[in-house]
Amino acid sequence: MVASSIHPEGCSSGRFGHVAELAIVGAGYGGTQTLAELVRQATGPLRIHLIESRRALSLGVAYSTTDGSHLLNVRAAKMGAFADDIGGFYDWLLTDAGQAAVARYCPTLEVTPDGFLPRAVYGVYLQARHQATLTAALGKGIVVVTHHATAVDAQWLGADQQRLVVTLRSEHGPSELAVDALVLATGNLPPRQLDGVAALGDSSSRFVADLWNPPPQSLFPQQVSSLPQDKDVVIIGTGLTMVDAVLSLVSHGYRGRVTAISRHGLLPQDHAEDRCYPDGSLACCPSEAPQSARGLLSGLRKEVERAAARGFPWQSVVDALRTQTQVLWQRLPLTEQRRFFQRLAPFWSVHRHRVAPRASQTVQGLIAQGRLRVVAGHLQQVAERPDGLLVRYRMRGSREGATCSAALVLNCTGPDYRIERGPNPLLLSLLRRGLVVPCPLGMGLAQTPDGAVQGEASSCLFTLGFLRTGALLESTAVPELRQQAAQVAQSVLARLARLSRSEAGRAERWPRLSSALP
Repeated sequence: MVASSIHPEGCSSGRFGHVAELAIVGAGYGGTQTLAELVRQATGPLRIHLIESRRALSLGVAYSTTDGSHLLNVRAAKMGAFADDIGGFYDWLLTDAGQAAVARYCPTLEVTPDGFLPRAVYGVYLQARHQATLTAALGKGIVVVTHHATAVDAQWLGADQQRLVVTLRSEHGPSELAVDALVLATGNLPPRQLDGVAALGDSSSRFVADLWNPPPQSLFPQQVSSLPQDKDVVIIGTGLTMVDAVLSLVSHGYRGRVTAISRHGLLPQDHAEDRCYPDGSLACCPSEAPQSARGLLSGLRKEVERAAARGFPWQSVVDALRTQTQVLWQRLPLTEQRRFFQRLAPFWSVHRHRVAPRASQTVQGLIAQGRLRVVAGHLQQVAERPDGLLVRYRMRGSREGATCSAALVLNCTGPDYRIERGPNPLLLSLLRRGLVVPCPLGMGLAQTPDGAVQGEASSCLFTLGFLRTGALLESTAVPELRQQAAQVAQSVLARLARLSRSEAGRAERWPRLSSALP
């Protein structure tokens, strides 16, 4: 990685003595990793504002859980925070701090490079990395200011459209920041409101609209502790969030039955032995790959057949695509990308985003015991009754409705991708002002390849993670986020360097202009 040059004299914006300032909205993994990359790459002083409403930094939604049953879906040896140190997390696990975290959250687990650790352990690692970042910043003259606040607005500062003013809201009241660049690391949006549940209102204690907002120490413990063992739980969605919910139910002692409903009734697939598939045709030659969703699927199936004949599991073929998935995606025409999301996305997701073996064994065990039933169907209504909730749904492929009763219904459908429907005030403000525009697919923001947004603020507004889903397809896991963080940091520093040179040029011209005056 070639560091952008931000020299001490370059950060002084001409005659005004302005030190370059930027803000990062969001201090989960994406935001704090962008901060870490900025500190690594910068060669001179900066002032960086880190804006996060939660008290805990680095954790975000994914790593806020303290439930030891919530596991990483990537092996320990590949979860290092930096792209040039992917083994960093496993190395940390062998330190005293790492061993203490393991003893706290998974004392009986043998730590191996191929193991899947609790997300809570990874959260401790990320917080240690953040402290190391702050220490490194001090040594480089970089000031990091943390604001426990919510960013609610951003607009141009002045007519020259060179800087933005960001409005914050906190328990201390409103405040404003003037910055030269802004990074959106806002993470996932909450799930959309389910069809047929509006009548419940927000006051129903039997319906959980969003398991992770605000992120609890563990999922819905109050509701679980009061659940009668002879009453069912219904979960809408059958993906990774459903797995988390089921594991939390079990860890809190629930012994009843769970019905999980989704359109296709698909469960996340298992990981297999970690074997490097050396020569997948799609991965090796993305420029020659089909430019249609159906063609890519057909090519993937053929590659899986060739791999199986050589003794490789299908998982190794899918993993071999990881470094090229974004290239393959961006070669697809917009119509084919839209077709993928409409028809193929659920099938790709369960094969690409797999579940840790230990979690899968628990889920499959519950299915075998009859305690977990997975249904392919469409939710129609959730109605309140004196003794609980009545869930009406239509089985896939049938016109007839079905019902089941529940003491608790959980929305585990995953994040809503349409930011215009979401509750984030900053994103809504940016949309309203025209500073950003939605992705043509309606999945995040439109943007340039380097992470700059498209819109009026494309010169100074950058993003990573969830908001890049439409542009990149794979954009929310650590291996992708750490690459994006490095890229965004480089782009931001290049932006600040250009501003600095421009200001320096104006400062040099100022004396000549003033001497010509009477």
